[in-house]
Amino acid sequence: MLPLHNHNYVSTLFTEVLIIISFAELENVEKFAVKQKEIPIPKPNEVLVSTKFVGVCGSDLHVYLGSHPKVKPPAILGHECTGVILNGNHHFPANVPVAINPLIGCGTCEHCQMDQTNICLSRTVIGFQKEGGLSQVIAVPRENILPLSKDFSLRTGILYEPLGVVIHAAKLANLNSHQDVIITGAGTIGLLTGIYIRDKFNVNVSFIEINQKRIDLALSLGFSVYTKVEDLILCSNHRPIFFECTGNIELLKSLLSYKPAAAEIIIVSTFHKEHEIPVFSLLPYEISVKGSQMYTKQDLKQAIDILSTKKRSLYEAIVMEDDYGYHEVNDAYESTIKNTQARVKAIINMSKGE
Repeated sequence: MLPLHNHNYVSTLFTEVLIIISFAELENVEKFAVKQKEIPIPKPNEVLVSTKFVGVCGSDLHVYLGSHPKVKPPAILGHECTGVILNGNHHFPANVPVAINPLIGCGTCEHCQMDQTNICLSRTVIGFQKEGGLSQVIAVPRENILPLSKDFSLRTGILYEPLGVVIHAAKLANLNSHQDVIITGAGTIGLLTGIYIRDKFNVNVSFIEINQKRIDLALSLGFSVYTKVEDLILCSNHRPIFFECTGNIELLKSLLSYKPAAAEIIIVSTFHKEHEIPVFSLLPYEISVKGSQMYTKQDLKQAIDILSTKKRSLYEAIVMEDDYGYHEVNDAYESTIKNTQARVKAIINMSKGE
């Protein structure tokens, strides 16, 4: 395998010599395998990115466990990804640090015409339908490249993608200062939601969580935590807003029946199948239920801007201290699922183990 740190050499010769790269493929449910293949040849509208760090996302875990409603193995996952430009051109010089906007819209449907590619009728996602960051080199459309400053942390900077999810979801809620906001699930998305909205909107944030390690982490970050919805203690005289981040239908139903009735319920999680919800819980109390789907490019840019400041330290507190190599992807996923670490966000270091 050609050493990929020699980007200028690769940039010059990748079309003339056989370059072999490694990738971790989810072959089957709960089974990754490290394989090798030829380096991809970019299309005219693409650039090659040498991946450096990849985050393990909750939706990745659904694919790993076979419960994702749309994505099934085999797949090369990794939609939370930072790296550097490999084949420099007049658009992006070699070695420029970048993040990836994994969302690719069709460009022609009604929603894409409204600049809402996150709800494109036939969107594809790098790391799901298209090869993702668990390959050492990926071909990425130019418009999906997000340039980063040279002092941006490529490691903890992988939080740009889930933080983009959070920023988008928060825009759907009518958040007011000192309002009670309850988040179900203290995983990556839940904790980032709590950190972001508390800092930006000065709201009272509480969590519903039953896993002790996650409870401890949320408490260490200064949040109130309850194990049952009915035990919640509100701090204001406003109806609460809920962010549902678990994908647990019974928990969602409990939010619908909570009193005082929710003003809004923002669903950020992925449910593995269709469910019925009690519509009559919504009507008498004017509960607004909104689905939140990924993000816009602007949301990702806002996340990168935040992570480029000293506020990055607020978010880094959820990242596991030790990285996994791309030969250890199974361990990273199992550790996340079983909550074996004190922190929730696992990172794959694509240079570790070369």
